[in-house]
Amino acid sequence: MDPGNSFPLRAIVVNLIVGSRLVVACGAPSPPASAAPDPQPAPGPAPLDAALEPAATADSGATAAPLPAIVPLAAALLSDGFEQRHPERALPRAARADAPPRVVVAKEPGRARYVFDDPSMRLLVWADDAALFETPLAVTALTRHPAKPGAKERVLVGPGAYVERKSEKAGFALITARDHTFGVEGYVPAAALGHVYLPTSIPEVPGSDQWVLSRTVTILDKPGGAALGKLLDASGPQVRVTALAQGAAWFVEIVYQSPTLSVRGFVPKSALSPPQSGSWGRGYASLGRNDPPMETLTFPAGACLYSEPWGEVVGVLRRPRTASVHVEEGARAAWRKLEPSHVGASVWLPREGSSATPPPNGAPAEPLSLADGFRCAAPPRR
Repeated sequence: MDPGNSFPLRAIVVNLIVGSRLVVACGAPSPPASAAPDPQPAPGPAPLDAALEPAATADSGATAAPLPAIVPLAAALLSDGFEQRHPERALPRAARADAPPRVVVAKEPGRARYVFDDPSMRLLVWADDAALFETPLAVTALTRHPAKPGAKERVLVGPGAYVERKSEKAGFALITARDHTFGVEGYVPAAALGHVYLPTSIPEVPGSDQWVLSRTVTILDKPGGAALGKLLDASGPQVRVTALAQGAAWFVEIVYQSPTLSVRGFVPKSALSPPQSGSWGRGYASLGRNDPPMETLTFPAGACLYSEPWGEVVGVLRRPRTASVHVEEGARAAWRKLEPSHVGASVWLPREGSSATPPPNGAPAEPLSLADGFRCAAPPRR
């Protein structure tokens, strides 16, 4: 090719390339045009009120308004007074020691819901039957052989006793039962046991002749007979029993009582000691239940003093005497016992004629003259 003609040829090629690009551009749709943003006014000075308020910030977690407080269903069950609203009880098994009776607020087949309550917390707990002790559902006599009750019901177990079922035969369960002091073994009807109970105390055997039982001695069913049970801890606190009658061969019939267990049998007289200094048989206390109820009475001058109820008259009050005395039960209910200090003996007075109103303060009354002796009103009827 002639170099002189190269420029026109180059121009033709360039024009062809540019033209093809124009054709392609004309065949494709044009992209939409974007609207230009409106011009924003320049920020002016903030109002004075806005300057005094904190600037709003984005809140990543808070809601626009607080949620209302929720009153859980447990609040009604756990409010004060739940012990009175729910009378049933259960005995949870504890890892280290016997748990106290717990208030049951709900029951389902095979489990119960109780209230755990101590100074640090109060909460609801579901427990399967396996996590609860069995216990008598009513006061029940315990026998040494199934379906063969003895002539005397010497051992009674009541609701709240801790029971372990060892076996069952012909509708009778062989169990061990205990409170916190004494343990027994024998048979009760299997249907008499359950896991949720209504507290019912064993009726007390009347008597106020209290003694301390040696913890190394076993209560027997008769003098020299078989053991009725055993004390659980030989090094524990004193065990109080009530003496009922003199037995043969220096044995004494006694009864150990608590709200959930009663054992009536015989021990050697040497196994008993007085609960306090003084003559044997003085004192009035019981184990596993509250002390007997007390009342304060004023006995009038001239009231006769007896060695025992309906016994020998051994003295008389010369001035009115106000004293706190035990409320006796059973055959002695019409009598009250005084234990004058520095005397070392007890005396008894009829309650009739006494007053619950103390004498007015002031100078002591003149002592009753005994120049002509004294008379005694007829004692209470037996």
